[in-house]
Amino acid sequence: MVKQQRRYDLVWKYPVFPPQAIKRDVLFSLINVCDEIYFINASDEVLSFITSDNVGFVSDISVSSEHSIVYKDVQPGESILLDKYDMILDSDFTFSLWIKIESKKCGNIYIISKMGKGSIPSHVLMYKDCTSPKMVNVRKDEDN
Repeated sequence: MVKQQRRYDLVWKYPVFPPQAIKRDVLFSLINVCDEIYFINASDEVLSFITSDNVGFVSDISVSSEHSIVYKDVQPGESILLDKYDMILDSDFTFSLWIKIESKKCGNIYIISKMGKGSIPSHVLMYKDCTSPKMVNVRKDEDN
């Protein structure tokens, strides 16, 4: 199980290639730092609750990943560790993250990240205009 880890030194940066025609303001993103996956809160609010589970599929059905991690009171600009991968041991697996965010401004948000083989790539989860990029599934809970 991954232990909680919080950082303030990570910031989302658009990759040099491919060039982005329009660089939009990012609200939430994932960044892969040496096979450690961090969630970056670039919003201007404290997120009251974030939980994450690893989902995906593997070539051997007997292998499963049953763990989740919970963070409370994630500050603006703070990065939190969601998962770790091993370049050798996880290379045959395909992963994605299921993330639940509780926000006072936006309510409950459920996000399924992009899939990645061996690890999850760095990518934007949600822009400040509440849209998401392709291959990222975002759903808001309207009943809160």
